[in-house]
Formats: sequence, C-alpha cells, structure tokens
Amino acid sequence: MVCPWAACTGCAKTIMAAGIRRLVRHKQAHLQSAGNTKWQEEITIADEMLRDVGVEIIEYDGLVGAPPVLHSGTYWNP
Repeated sequence: MVCPWAACTGCAKTIMAAGIRRLVRHKQAHLQSAGNTKWQEEITIADEMLRDVGVEIIEYDGLVGAPPVLHSGTYWNP
C-alpha cells in the first residue's frame, strides 16, 4: 500500500484487517506528521501495531512531483 504520510491507529487497524504486508510512505511527510505533537503518539503506536503483525514499513525519500497538499496546517509539496 502507498500512503502519503504515516498511519494513525485507526488506519493501522484497517491496514492489518486488509492483510496488507507492505506500507510505503513518504519520509518527509511522515517526519512532518511525527513532529506534530497532536499525532506523534498516535503514529508511534500505529507503527508498533503494524510492525508487530509483520507489516513492512518503507519510507520513500524523494520527489513525487504532485501538486502541493495541505497537511497539518501547512502546504507540503511532494
């Protein structure tokens, strides 16, 4: 599964229920989310949940070339 940023616990539960074994997320967007105290604990718990059931988490660190996206109150240009 490709996701633009880190999963929350609700998303992690859905990913696990769907049987997804590999999650690719954008590293810079993940770091932006993780730096936001509102999401930091949620992301940490979700990552633990996913890894505990064997979901591989891959962080892509490169240009996507998509239009800017409003993420956590600021525009992020992948």
